[in-house]
Amino acid sequence: MNEQNEGGSSTAGERAAPMRPRDAIRYLAFSGDAARRIAGSRGALLVGAVFVAIAGVARNYDHVFLLHEARWLIGPFAFSLVSTTMVYLSAQGIGGVGRVRREAGRHFGSGFGAMLALFWMTAPCAWLYAIPVERWAEPFLAAKLNFALLGAVAAWRVALISRALVAITGVPPARAVVAVFIPASLEAAVALFLAAALADLDLASVMAGLQAAAVDRWQINTTATLSVWSLVTFLLSLIGLAAINETRRAARDLPVPSAKCRLSLPLASMALAAAAICLAIAIPEQFKLRRHDIVESLIWGDREREALDFLSKHGRDDFSQVVPVPPNAWRSGAYRLPGVLQAVAGDDPDWVKAHLLEQSKIFLRRAFASDTTFFRQRERLGIVRTEMKRIWGEGAIPAEFEAKWQAYEKRYYGE
Repeated sequence: MNEQNEGGSSTAGERAAPMRPRDAIRYLAFSGDAARRIAGSRGALLVGAVFVAIAGVARNYDHVFLLHEARWLIGPFAFSLVSTTMVYLSAQGIGGVGRVRREAGRHFGSGFGAMLALFWMTAPCAWLYAIPVERWAEPFLAAKLNFALLGAVAAWRVALISRALVAITGVPPARAVVAVFIPASLEAAVALFLAAALADLDLASVMAGLQAAAVDRWQINTTATLSVWSLVTFLLSLIGLAAINETRRAARDLPVPSAKCRLSLPLASMALAAAAICLAIAIPEQFKLRRHDIVESLIWGDREREALDFLSKHGRDDFSQVVPVPPNAWRSGAYRLPGVLQAVAGDDPDWVKAHLLEQSKIFLRRAFASDTTFFRQRERLGIVRTEMKRIWGEGAIPAEFEAKWQAYEKRYYGE
């Protein structure tokens, strides 16, 4: 049990027992003792950093080539630092954590390292994102499962941090939950809004490891709903804070990670073993995504025939089953699809032609979505229409799209 000095400030940082490998598992099962060991151990920060990196890989290993998209590894650390800071400030203000220590003249940020360790050690929750639901579920079901995982992981992590605050600082459970919910819900609402407004980025789908082709309009609506509910949760948390009747008392501070509780050989071995397992799972998929990257680079370099030759040397199983092979008509590849079709030869493999036919139909669906998209894509649409007839014959274009083409041309161009 952690002792307290006369003023009520925890001395756990100085007297904490070192973290053990099994504490990483016990902490995820809401063990208060494991939380205290983690908060007082400097080695937990290093192990947690490894776990955060693994979570970044788990979220994206079968979606993006990580060496080309380093932001998917940097992102988890950036978000975790922001989240930890917000929760730490909330715990200090709402929970009264560390007030005794500050009154004794100790530093305001003395417990931040412990909070960061506690937050990073929740990263294994996010390893659930590595479950490849897209491989065995149809796209709509896979999208639902991914969003369900996102919600489950978020709730799990909020509960873990709340439990840790109660166990370590003695803050009342209701106040601890509110102290975590307020910054968590506000961060989610603001991040989703800014992502949609400024960057046109579906942040919830990124966090859940989703691709736009799999979720279509449902994904956009669900993300908007999540943003609204995050704001509602924030407001309800504020109401909950006002409804808490107990008198706020000064809680014990989070400990300063002890220099005596450094990274031990068992902890280092555990972290390295987790990283090794992660790499063993990710590397085969990364080789496949590297081939995607090569094809995309060739296409964007106006070397469409070379891209088709590269595809022809491989089978479909040599590429990711989760991400469409370039050109991806759901993304920026739509702009390069006409040039790729113009480079198609009669002896290209059937799987390549079948893939391009599928992407061409997706392109048609998007181009005919409205008058605006038709005008924007008319030139490319004309090329795709001509090349589809050349490669697959007159019947390759679905009748509904051919009828729309004729109607638009007659209405706006008199042809």
